[in-house]
Amino acid sequence: MSAGTTEEIIKIVDNCPSGALSYERNNKISEQKAQPAQSQQSQTTVQVSKGGPYLFKGKFVFVGADGKEETKEGSIALCCCSASNNKPFCDGTHRKIGFDQG
Repeated sequence: MSAGTTEEIIKIVDNCPSGALSYERNNKISEQKAQPAQSQQSQTTVQVSKGGPYLFKGKFVFVGADGKEETKEGSIALCCCSASNNKPFCDGTHRKIGFDQG
């Protein structure tokens, strides 16, 4: 990702299924041109996946364990098995350990 163009990096971050990746634009003009379609969502949804992560979609304020607030737009997947190496975000470890929240 570090060798990618701005557009390639934005695409990778926007398609990150867990929401663990983010970017900040250097200027407001570029930001206005590249608003993702997801940013126009007005409703936040939470989906519980059987045996998988909690999927959040929309726009919301994410507050970390350190109290730091970050506005998120789009999708994030939060770990529900407590085995992720990227907590609080899901990294797919639930599949490796056979986690079943059922």
